[in-house]
Parts: sequence; C-alpha cells; structure tokens
Amino acid sequence: MQALERILAILESTARTASAASPTKVAEETGLSLSTVVRLMQSLTDAHVLVRSADTGQYRIGPRLVGIVARATQSFDYRIAAQPLLDNLRDITQETASLHMLQGNDRMCVAAAYTTQPFGRIVPIGLPFPVAGSAAGHALLSQLDDGDLERVLNEVCEGSQVEIVRAAVQEVREQGFTVAVNQAVAGIRGIAMPVGKDPGLGCLSVSGPASRFDDAAAAKALPPLQETAEALVSMRALEPPAERPGRA
Repeated sequence: MQALERILAILESTARTASAASPTKVAEETGLSLSTVVRLMQSLTDAHVLVRSADTGQYRIGPRLVGIVARATQSFDYRIAAQPLLDNLRDITQETASLHMLQGNDRMCVAAAYTTQPFGRIVPIGLPFPVAGSAAGHALLSQLDDGDLERVLNEVCEGSQVEIVRAAVQEVREQGFTVAVNQAVAGIRGIAMPVGKDPGLGCLSVSGPASRFDDAAAAKALPPLQETAEALVSMRALEPPAERPGRA
C-alpha cells in the first residue's frame, strides 16, 4: 500500500468512528501494522489533520481537514453534479431518468431528466411520496441497515405489506436492482438501482409507459443505469450529512 493510500485508509477509519479512534482499532480495520498507524497518526496530528486526546490517547478528525471539507462543500452540489449524468441516461434510454433520496420515511425525487418523447413519465421534483410500494422506494430501503429498515417498515407498512416490502428490498440487495410495473403509478414500468450502499447517495430510476418501456427496453436500460450509478459513486457526495439530501 502506497503512502497516500495508507493515510487515506487511516483517515477513513478514524472518520467512521462515532467517538474517537484508537491506533489499535485503526490498525485492525486497515490491515496496517500498529507501528505504521501510530507513526502516521502522529504525523497527521502534527499537521492538525487529526487531534489526539491527552487523556485517552485516541484520535478524532482535526480542524485542518474539517476546514478543507467545509471549503469544498461550498462549491459542490451533488444534485447539480448528477444532472449531466441523468441527461445522458435519458438520452440513451429515451425515457425519464431520475435521482431519488430518502427524506425521513418518504422518498423524494431530487433531480430528473424528462423524456423528450410525446408522452412519458413526469416525476415531480421535491415532493414526498411513500417509500413503500415503488421500485425507487425499495431501492432506497435496500441501502439501510437492518435495524433502520425494520423501523421504517413498522412505521410505514401495515399487516402483510411488511413482508411484501421486506422481500422486495431483499431482492434489490441480491440482484442490485428492481423492476416494477403499475406500482407507484398505473401504466408505468420503472427500473431502479441504489447508488452504492450509502443512503446519502440515493437511487437512480428509469421509468416510462409500460406499453413502450417494456421488459426488453427495461433490460436494455440496465447497463447504462449501472454505469451511471457507478459514476455517481465515484463522484462521491462531498456535502456534509446535515446538508446532504437524504434521511431527515
């Protein structure tokens, strides 16, 4: 592992820790030797990228890195950055492409590129819709850990719907996407895919009239949908959790 990769691995491990990270834990997570971790964490502390507690000897992300991220987020908007990718996905599939996020227990379209065909799916931007019972909603739920998933299911579903939605979410987790017809809107077929595993990145959907966007068209849309999702993952949302579209 190169020096820069080691530093990034240490920073990512430290940032994932809710309170503060010990060198031993970071070494276990990164696979680096303890001596290497101790040496690099001390260097990062000297540069104010990390902060070390004198009482516990554990580390937190320091003010210098927080400042860098804060300045970067001022000029980055995930939804704006995603728009050219949605436009390209729309042009390839000839159907509406949209990006969805979780907002509390609802799903919300935050960006879209509408089909230019005479009639097609118009996904309202900025309006909350039930997360259960749609391809996009099930793709979003697949990104949650099991505890959050069960909480949402118990809050938004009734009776047998809990098992139905749970099975649909499991299908997304196993095959990486889901296709639905006549679920959220009658006469509409949609294919949805989570953007990675981070709920903050949301999910992508391509949808259109079922008479035109049939099974063959949906299957043809899957590769560009996957490529777009991978492009969004590589882009990595820089927005801090408090400002990032997602769970409220």
